[in-house]
Parts: sequence; structure tokens; C-alpha cells
Amino acid sequence: FLFGALTPCYDAGGIDQYGKVFGGTNFELAAQGSGARGIADGIDFGYVLWNPESDMGNAEIWEQLFPQLYLSRKILPNCHGFGKYRGGNGWQSCLMTHRSNQLVLTTELCQARAFDHQGLFGGYPGKIHYIYLLTDTDIKKRIANQDELPTGEGPDPCDPEITRLINSDCKISHGNMTADKPMVEGDVLLMQYRGMGGFGDPLDRDAALIEKDLENGIVTPEMVEQICGAVIERDEAEDCYVVNREATAARRQSILDARKSKGVPAKEWIKQQRARIEKYDLPTVALEIYKDVSSHSEKWIREYREFWGFDETFTFDIPSIRDVNPVALRSGKSRVADDPLEF
Repeated sequence: FLFGALTPCYDAGGIDQYGKVFGGTNFELAAQGSGARGIADGIDFGYVLWNPESDMGNAEIWEQLFPQLYLSRKILPNCHGFGKYRGGNGWQSCLMTHRSNQLVLTTELCQARAFDHQGLFGGYPGKIHYIYLLTDTDIKKRIANQDELPTGEGPDPCDPEITRLINSDCKISHGNMTADKPMVEGDVLLMQYRGMGGFGDPLDRDAALIEKDLENGIVTPEMVEQICGAVIERDEAEDCYVVNREATAARRQSILDARKSKGVPAKEWIKQQRARIEKYDLPTVALEIYKDVSSHSEKWIREYREFWGFDETFTFDIPSIRDVNPVALRSGKSRVADDPLEF
């Protein structure tokens, strides 16, 4: 079983639709995807690690509490981690600022730089998190003209429905964000809620489960073809997608063969990685984390050296790697804090 991870949410405050000062967190965040299990898929839109009574709440109740109207609340396709058993899927809310020109908005727990909802045994992580914030929109004109309105990102993140249907100043934020000015009537927020990691190789996913996910809008044909090696066809008579079992088996075998051709023996891979570490040829964020952790734990750096076969002279405490912990930023030294309040 894969536990859940961070649960993105947004906080809002300012002047509400009744002309009064307000502030709060939209707790629809309490219903996201759960991690896949070793015998079954995760739970869709109905789980968070910290709350055994997950419930996104009624949209119309949230509209009474916040100066926002829901343009939609719907499935966010492909945001779970793929696998033999997929992670629970997430969803999206498209919200328009309503009867307020003073809505201050910020988000939190929106991880986008690293996966904290990994898969297991070949399962994929869930989708990274990002947010659409649209200001100076023409949505009121579109409503008056009875034009088509966006209901979310759409099936293709490379051609988002929300930016295609609304003319606006659009900001897409990977990770946490705070609106740089109060949102006003007609501004739009597209908030995404997360899916979690998958379990097992996606090439082992049962065709019937893929068909069920296609029918329910959990996945798109393009993604299951690419990740699960499935061959998807449209049954016009039944008005549904079907998996061509025979063609899928052949495609999956081809993918497995390609994997083998690119494979590297474990001993050789370890040798290559050790050489990279010795030259500090790692992502900057990883080097900064390693420097910070090793400054606090002699046990950690000792075990790291032992694992990779380095002697005691190997260290991450070098000038070219930035100090990142608050103690180091104030004192100029990376050290264990004497007082927990220093953090």
C-alpha cells in the first residue's frame, strides 16, 4: 500500500460577496487520490492521509462561503501514477471570482520540484502539481454571448482548454503561488488536486481495467498507449473504447525487448553513478539537500560513504554547494541546531 502525500490547497481572504471581511481554506482538498495497493487500484477523489472522513463538500456550500462560483468540478485525467494497479486519481476545480474585487489568494502544499507521491515496484509517480491563475479575462463577455466556457485543463495539457477558451493574462505556477494582486470579478482559478503513485509495471495492467478507466474519463487513449503499451480502438457501434488484446500483447513485448537492449548491469550502473557523485555531477537541489543532511547527521554521511565506497575525506561540505538551512544562512556555518526553535 502506498500512502498519500502532500495535499494541495488554497487559502483566500479579503472582502466576500456580502461585503464583509472573510478568510479561510477551501477544504475540498480533503478528497484526493490514495496510493495504489498491491492487489488493487487506489481510491479516486476520496482520500487524504490525515483525515479518515474524506469529503470534498458540496460546491454550492463553498459558493456561499467564498466569493467564487464553480464553472466546473471534474476528473483530471492521467494525474494518477500508472502501474499494474494505478494510484487513486485526482480532480480539478475551475473557480470564477464573483461579486468581489478584493480576493487575496495563496496556495500551499503544492509540491512540484520533487515527487512525494512515488510509485512502487515499477509504478509511476502521480502528476506534478501546477495551478492556472487567469486575470483580466473576457469571461463575462463569453457568458453574455452564451459562448463555450472552459471546464478545466482538458485532455491535452499542451493545449489547455482553459487558455484556449478564455482571453486573459494567464500565470501557470509550478508549486506554491500567491496572486501578485487581489483577484477581481471574472478572474479564474483552476485548482488541481492530486492523484497518487502506482504499483507494479504499467505493462502488466489488465486490459479490462484500462477499458473501465477510458470509459470513466480517468485516462486518455494517448497516455495508456504510451505508458501501458495498449492498442486502443474505437467501437463506434457500442460508442466506447476497447483494447485490442492481441495487438497490445505484441506492442508490450516490443517495449520489453527495447528495455532489455538499453539495460545496464547493476554493477556497471553503480560504478557510473559513483563516478558522478565523486565529481558532484548531481542536480543542484540534490547536492544542497545532501550538504544540509550531512551537516546534521554524522550517521547519515558515514552510511552514505560506506554504501558508495568513499573514504572519510569525501564530503558535501564544499564552497561550491550552497548552504540552505536557516541556521547556516544566519551563522554562515552548517551545523546541528542546539535549539529546535532555530528552525
